[in-house]
Amino acid sequence: MHEIITGSLAKQIDTYAIGTLGIPSLKLMERAAYEVYVRVKHRAETCGLSEKARILIFCGTGNNGADGLCAGAMLLSDGYTETEAVIVGDEMKGSEEFRYQKERFLHAGGRISGETETAQETLPEADILVDALFGIGLKRAVTGVFAEAIERMNLIRNNSGAYVISVDIPSGIDADHGRNMCAPLLPVHADETVTFGFAKTGHYLDYGYGNCGNIMVFDIGYPEGIAAGLSDGRDLLTDTKDVFLEHADAFFERDARANKGSYLRLLIAAGSEGMAGAAYLSGLSAFRLGIGMVRYLGAEANRPVLQTLLPEAMYEVLQEADADSALRIQEQIEAGLSWADIVILGPGLSQGEGARQLVRSLLEEIAKRNRAADADGGRKPIFAVIDADALNIIAKERDLLGLLSEHTVLTPHVGELARLTGHTVQEIKENFVDTAADFAAQYHTNIIAKDCVSVAAVWDKEAEKPALHLNLSGSAAMAKAGSGDSLTGMIAGCTAVTGSFEAAIPAAAYLHGRAGEAAAQKHGIHGILARELAESIEDVLLNIN
Repeated sequence: MHEIITGSLAKQIDTYAIGTLGIPSLKLMERAAYEVYVRVKHRAETCGLSEKARILIFCGTGNNGADGLCAGAMLLSDGYTETEAVIVGDEMKGSEEFRYQKERFLHAGGRISGETETAQETLPEADILVDALFGIGLKRAVTGVFAEAIERMNLIRNNSGAYVISVDIPSGIDADHGRNMCAPLLPVHADETVTFGFAKTGHYLDYGYGNCGNIMVFDIGYPEGIAAGLSDGRDLLTDTKDVFLEHADAFFERDARANKGSYLRLLIAAGSEGMAGAAYLSGLSAFRLGIGMVRYLGAEANRPVLQTLLPEAMYEVLQEADADSALRIQEQIEAGLSWADIVILGPGLSQGEGARQLVRSLLEEIAKRNRAADADGGRKPIFAVIDADALNIIAKERDLLGLLSEHTVLTPHVGELARLTGHTVQEIKENFVDTAADFAAQYHTNIIAKDCVSVAAVWDKEAEKPALHLNLSGSAAMAKAGSGDSLTGMIAGCTAVTGSFEAAIPAAAYLHGRAGEAAAQKHGIHGILARELAESIEDVLLNIN
C-alpha cells in the first residue's frame, strides 16, 4: 500500500525508530545517503559524464546536510573527485551527525566552501546539484543566508543547466502542507526528489506540486506498520489508486444473472434551461462506469437535447417553480426517490428560486428517508453526490449542511470549498488536507476537495473520523469546463460496480484522473473535451496497471 504521511509524522517515526526501537541514527543516515549517492551516480552515467561530473552539494548543518555530506563522501570514494560541498549556517550549532559526516567528507578528499561564498556574484558551475539544505523539519520562514542559498541553487539550475536532486524534499517547502516557506522567493525547483520510508504530503500539495520533479521513495529499514501505529489519522493518507486496486476485480466482472436494476438506478437533478451539458456529462460517465439506469429530472428545454445525446436515459420534466407548484414538485421528488438508489444533484442547475427549492426539497427528503433506513436496518440508503450549483446554494443556506450524512458526498473545487467553509482560498490551499478532514468530521459526511491533487475524506462511522486519501492521478489537461460533472457520474458508476459508497469515492477520483491522462495522450494537453473523459474510461480499464 502506498502510504503518504506528513513531515511531522515522518519526524516522529524517525525519533521512535532511533529512541525506542534502538536503530542507530547513523545507520539510517547511511542507508538514506546511499540512495542519494546511487541517484547522483545514475544521473552522471546517464549524461555520459561518470567520474568527470561536477557535483555541488548545498548542505545545512542539521541531519539533512549530514545526509548530503555522507552521500558526497561515498561519491568521492567512488572516484567522483569533482565533488564539492557548500555549507550554509552556523556550524557551531550543527548536529552531532553533521559534524561526523563533515569530517568523513573532508577525509575522503572533499572541498568545502562556507556560506559567505554564496554571496559572491559569480555562480559556480555544476552538472549535478544536490539540495541538502533543509529536510522535512522546516517549520519557519526562510530568511538571510538560507534564502540566499535557495535562490542561488535555482540560479545555478537555470544558468548552467544543473540537474537538481533534493534530499527528502526541495528546500523551502513545508513537508506537511507544501507551503512556500521562503516567499517571496521560490523554493528549490528539483528535477527529482529522493525521500525515505514514505512519500510526504508536502511533496504533492501547494508548492510541492511541480517543484519536486520525479519523487522516488526508498526503504531505509523502518519496520512495517510503523506509520499506522504512530498516526493520529490526520497525518497518514492512502493513495486513491490503492482503493481502486482493492476493488479492481469488480470493474472487470458483471453478474451473469444481472438485470439493469442490479447496478443501481441513478436520478440526476441537474441542468437548468440551456445548461444540458453538465447533466449529459454526468449521465454519460455514470453509464460508462457501469450504472444500470439513468433518469433525468430537469427543465423542458433540455429534454430534446439530452434524449438526443443520451437516448439510453429516461427524462422527466420538472415542474416550473411558482406559487402553485410546490406540491407537484414535491410529488415528483418523492416519486423519483422511491425509484432511485443514488442521486446526483447540482451540475448546471443554476441558483435561481426553482433550483433553490429543488435542492432543499431533495436534501430534506433524502435525509428523511435515510433516517428511516438507518432506523430500520434492512432498507438501503439513498446515496447523494452533491456538486456545482447545489454546493453554492448550500453555502448560502447553511442550515442545509445539517442534512448531510455518511450517505452524501460533496465534490467542491477550492473556490466552492471556500464558500462552504468561510475560509479564504489561500487558507484552504495552505491547509488543504485539514480543511477537507475538518469538514467531513464536522458533518459526518464525505468530501472530495478538488485541486491539481485532490483530497478525499471518507467518513468512517465505526472509527468516528474520516479516512483520508490523496489522489495523485490526473493531468493539467483536465482544467476544462465539465471535468467535475464527469467526476460526479463516475462516483455513481463506481458505487454501482463496487457496491460500496466508501470505496467508490476514492476509486472514482483515481479513475477520473486516469481518464484525463488517457484523453491528454490522444488529444494533447490543451485539446481535450470533458466528454472525452467518459470516452477514455474504456481505455483506462483495458490498460490499467
